[in-house]
Amino acid sequence: MATDIQYDAENGILRVVLSGPLDPAEVKNVLQNILMNPAIPNDSDSIWDLRKLDFSTANQKTIQAVVTERTAVADRRAGAKSAFVVSAMDEEILVRLYQAHTQHIQRESRIFRTVEDAQQWLRGRDRQDQPA
Repeated sequence: MATDIQYDAENGILRVVLSGPLDPAEVKNVLQNILMNPAIPNDSDSIWDLRKLDFSTANQKTIQAVVTERTAVADRRAGAKSAFVVSAMDEEILVRLYQAHTQHIQRESRIFRTVEDAQQWLRGRDRQDQPA
């Protein structure tokens, strides 16, 4: 699994792009890299861009392993919003499974189809909150 981690200090938004087969060990490395980077505040909101992730490798076991890794850092990332960007309904279903298993973590999360919509939500300008 390849990863690209970028932090937009101006907007306080962390963007993580994951590609290739889902690998819980790599997710653990990504989370550790984020937490160890002094330029990224622990409470920064994040966009997890999963549009290049190979979801065909994801199953209950791999999702649960990712949940375990995320739960291990829950106290250090509490309160940070998470936006997940996917490109298809089957991907959204797997992210919803992940969300269901992480309900105990203090954070708000949503699923989007575009990075732009995710950014708008994190900035507090969700399209559905705007007058028509």
